[in-house]
Amino acid sequence: MQFYAALLAGILAAFPMALYADVSFPVPDNFEIHIVAEDMEFNGMTMAVSGFSTTRNPVEIESFYREAWGEDFRKANMNKLVVLSHIDDDLLYTVQFNEPEEPQMQLQGFLAISNLPSMRSAKDFSYGEGFPMLSDTQIVNDMKTHDMGKNNRMLWLTNKSSVTTNFNFYKREFVGDGWSVINSENRLREKEAGLALARSGEKINISIIGKNALTQVMAIVTEYK
Repeated sequence: MQFYAALLAGILAAFPMALYADVSFPVPDNFEIHIVAEDMEFNGMTMAVSGFSTTRNPVEIESFYREAWGEDFRKANMNKLVVLSHIDDDLLYTVQFNEPEEPQMQLQGFLAISNLPSMRSAKDFSYGEGFPMLSDTQIVNDMKTHDMGKNNRMLWLTNKSSVTTNFNFYKREFVGDGWSVINSENRLREKEAGLALARSGEKINISIIGKNALTQVMAIVTEYK
């Protein structure tokens, strides 16, 4: 979950890159870029995120963006996470990476273009909407991605009910809603359980783990277009 925590720490919220065809993100030489998500919703906020890896060190990266963004350059440190940012015409540009453990290690991080007005609209988002849950459940994250040919939704939930209570609840709820069980396992001794279900054009994978006084539920819902 480090990736989702980093996004939250950076307060990122963006419209899909496709809406900003004329917007470019400056990157130094020796940056290898890969798309993480062109169209993602994180707790109701849409964003576009790319990952990078580089042999450049943190000082060189900071120097590049200080020069590229001038007086509007901002830097924040959150433990070992470095966040560089710049605002231009209601767009927030963010570079984030963790300080490497060793000076010679390849550095990896994320780039994001965020639309500031969309952060205000995210307050209307209904966390967990449409997904069954026990009454004492708290929603940590609710994230959606839209890839070629499929939509994914990833939910991270916690509650104080037992692993078995959660397992039985989700099995009963989804089977009653027309889903077929592909695989199910409840390992009482390890306080772990899992469910894999499917129905026409959709599948769900649910992992349930008991830890300390809380039970954590991780659900991935995939819809094939």
